[in-house]
Amino acid sequence: MKMSQPILDFDAKYFAFTKLDKSKIGFDLHLAQAIVGAALSQISNVNSPPSANPVPVENYIKDLECFVLSQGSIRLRIKANSSFRIYLNSEKIDTKGQKNIYVLEVSESQVLFRSRNDNNPETILAKTTNPKALLEKGNEINYWISIDRNNRSLKFGKGEAIENLTLLKYKSPENVKFLDDLKYVGTSLDVLSILKAKYYIDPVVVPTPPFVVHQEKITLEQIEEGFITTIGNLPKECQALYSVVAGPSIVLEKDVQDAIRASLKPGKALYNKLLEKKEVHHSKLDETYLRVTLGENYGYSPGKPFVLELWPAGHRSPIHKHADAFAVIKVLHNSIHCKYFSDLNPSIKLPFLEANFNQDQVTYLAPNIFQTHQLINITNDFTATIQCYRYASDDVQHYEYFDYLDDATQKLDRFTPNTDYTYKGLLEVLRSEGSLKPKTKPQSQA
Repeated sequence: MKMSQPILDFDAKYFAFTKLDKSKIGFDLHLAQAIVGAALSQISNVNSPPSANPVPVENYIKDLECFVLSQGSIRLRIKANSSFRIYLNSEKIDTKGQKNIYVLEVSESQVLFRSRNDNNPETILAKTTNPKALLEKGNEINYWISIDRNNRSLKFGKGEAIENLTLLKYKSPENVKFLDDLKYVGTSLDVLSILKAKYYIDPVVVPTPPFVVHQEKITLEQIEEGFITTIGNLPKECQALYSVVAGPSIVLEKDVQDAIRASLKPGKALYNKLLEKKEVHHSKLDETYLRVTLGENYGYSPGKPFVLELWPAGHRSPIHKHADAFAVIKVLHNSIHCKYFSDLNPSIKLPFLEANFNQDQVTYLAPNIFQTHQLINITNDFTATIQCYRYASDDVQHYEYFDYLDDATQKLDRFTPNTDYTYKGLLEVLRSEGSLKPKTKPQSQA
């Protein structure tokens, strides 16, 4: 792709042009003015936008930097009413189109990567008119840009910064210098239009796998396929949660499974609890499930961090997100189907990924990945999962709610992660129904 020449080259042409032999042009004042005017016009046409649109200003965002130069993902939650640009620069200065930087331009008709903050067609590196990529006027949207100096690439998308949601790519040719010293992030927007800004050190490279296995179980074939990861690749918050719930002793014993199954039948205690939740939340019966909490609220999660969730056959959650928290989920019985969405937005109807997790399989979510999902039990038996949550170590706000999309109204709402039963209370209910026999303590040896 043809790149724009440095400004210095055009200056050199101008100075060479003004040193023409005077004998060929004489001392005619009008001719001299015409020659100089033509030279200035040539420079102006190169250095200025070809259209009448002014070059947008570059406002660099305080405390938002690439910790590793020219590497990482930047996600900005933006509510914009007109086109805007995002800049990656080695300095916190407005280049005014006079220096090579990387520019993302988002409008209602197209999305571009540019090599300069100008309107010159020759600085366009990549372009898309895909409707999914375009500006969503007046809506709160997560727009992201990934820069990867090792793979010499730029990527753009909406929602979560992952390969599955990439909408525009640029791969720098080997004969074109890739800018490898970029640190600062700017936009053409005013501060009030940027609702949230976040930098992640990893660039978007390959599709992110939702399945997690212990490092002792992963194979070479699984590494090559890239659909499974190990806990060592996940954030430290997920590693801490995994260490608690993913062990082989975290199981739902057979007698407890049988008792739960019996109590989910009409007229029994767990079924009646589902009916009660249906009335309270004005929902359909198949939109209910049971939350059984374990332990206390330690203050580092939305609600109590450890939750046994019981999903009757055919039941599902609403589409919801998890307060920008980390989570690890293990299937204790049967299987659960998961649909992942790019964001919590009534206009987003289709998931970008679906996966089915069987007994003993583990998945996860983080503030920047798999944060918005819907869980569905598509089997003919109940499903049990253990979910655990933890805020990011640098999260000082601790949003205490799970936001969700109301199926009936198609509006966003929120709920407080609550408790239907404690685990001890669940066992007591099952024993009181007679479906779970009290455990007998082993007799001490004489």
